[in-house]
Amino acid sequence: MPSRKHLDDKTRALVALGAAVAVDSPRSMVRLFTDAAIAAGAGIDEVLGVLLAIAPMVGTARIVTATPKVALALGYDIDAALESTDDAGGSVQHPRIEQPGAED
Repeated sequence: MPSRKHLDDKTRALVALGAAVAVDSPRSMVRLFTDAAIAAGAGIDEVLGVLLAIAPMVGTARIVTATPKVALALGYDIDAALESTDDAGGSVQHPRIEQPGAED
């Protein structure tokens, strides 16, 4: 049986995130694996890179469904950003969700 040591924690969390998105896991699971990836040292670009990497296998519809889940896990509210476009004269703003215990 393969050892868990074949993948480092960051890679394992990114793979788990990709699998969670592929099977349309609930937001709580996507959040769990996104948080694990960030905690293991993954950057936002790497998390988003997972979505881009699996898109050809899972399809655009699955990525569109998963994107708000991943965005919320990263602390961004896509709906609020889209609503603020009207208020800002067409420019998109990126509202950050306050995370408990997060510092500015």
